[in-house]
Amino acid sequence: MAWPWQKVPAQPVAETEERASADWGSSAIPLPGMGGGGGFYSFTGRYISVEQAAGLSSVGAAVRLIAETIGSLPVIVYKGEGADRSRATASWQYQLIHDRPNMEQSAMEFWTDISACLEFAGNAFIQKVKAGNRVLELQVIDPMGVKVYRDKATGEKRFDITVEGQHFNGITSAEILHIRGFTTRGGLVGVSPISEHRQALGVALAAEEYAGRMYANDATPGLAVTVPGNLGRQQASEMLAVWNATHAGMANAGKPAILTNGATLSKLGMTMADAELIASRRYGVEEVARIFRIPAAMLGVESRASNVSAEEESLRFVRYGLMPRLRRIEMALRCDDDLFPAGSQLEPEWLVDGLLRADTQVRYAAYVQARQAGWLSANEIRALENYPPVEGGDQVQQTPVGGAPNAAAPAPTTQGGAA
Repeated sequence: MAWPWQKVPAQPVAETEERASADWGSSAIPLPGMGGGGGFYSFTGRYISVEQAAGLSSVGAAVRLIAETIGSLPVIVYKGEGADRSRATASWQYQLIHDRPNMEQSAMEFWTDISACLEFAGNAFIQKVKAGNRVLELQVIDPMGVKVYRDKATGEKRFDITVEGQHFNGITSAEILHIRGFTTRGGLVGVSPISEHRQALGVALAAEEYAGRMYANDATPGLAVTVPGNLGRQQASEMLAVWNATHAGMANAGKPAILTNGATLSKLGMTMADAELIASRRYGVEEVARIFRIPAAMLGVESRASNVSAEEESLRFVRYGLMPRLRRIEMALRCDDDLFPAGSQLEPEWLVDGLLRADTQVRYAAYVQARQAGWLSANEIRALENYPPVEGGDQVQQTPVGGAPNAAAPAPTTQGGAA
């Protein structure tokens, strides 16, 4: 069933011409922003919405870190299994998912948007623009305008979608690919991290607001001049004017001061409330790091675990932060019969080898061991480092248990000892 605003060819045309020949100007859903979604109240009294949470610097940085890292990774479509597994670069699935999901976005922009939807809303929705049985484009749908439910008669999942004031009801999975995020009790939709952790985010937003209002309204002076006796308003104003004219500003920095008539100078330092505010804001950043499962050091907070190196933190981020997210998207793509029909022997997979690489010295040491152990050839190692193959580099070294290369067999000798 075509959507009311779609105009797509009735039949697919040639592989190299199909996108150019379609009326793409009106075939896809408009791409609204993340606005328009509801919010939630926290114990602090703050109303937490997606826009407010995204405005918190730590939340914005965390989501961008996750979304842009995922967007920068290539999605590879493979065909076959085991030794016969190879990249299906000629398939339309590869060109759609790896190269260009739609005419307006690159693959990085598309997957960055999908990842951001999952982090902010807990769900991502993709429109499949089709001609016949062929998916021609993938378009991002604003999750804030989507309602998910089951048809009472058929039990089929359906979507009611609102786009720029227009309502489209009863859309089926034949036209929508739904990537569900994490949920605590199962169900049709994932839970938004913003709503699930609204109490912690409310505290962080309250601390942010308090700091801003304190700087706007604060009248605490940096210095105090104490004078014995009682000064009149006129005398105090004259004394302050002389002091500012003599010592205020960059031009007067470092000038010595002379105090008379028993006057003393006191410097007013940071109060306990100021120190507590700084600690509270730091704790808010750590809370955001826990919510989005990323190392706090990646948000600018030094790690409290002194025995964890930056490399180890990066590997933890990839293995325990990114991999579950990538796997969730992979499985949603694989289970879609329009993209990967049964029997096609095609499957998508994110390529994360670049993020899992150790530093140069560690990698090279590992390559030496693998080469001497006889399970990597020179050309396989060169391929891992993006170097072209060399002649004779496909030979795997035969090594004994001791690890040293095989020695040449000794020449036969005569009974008299002469060679």
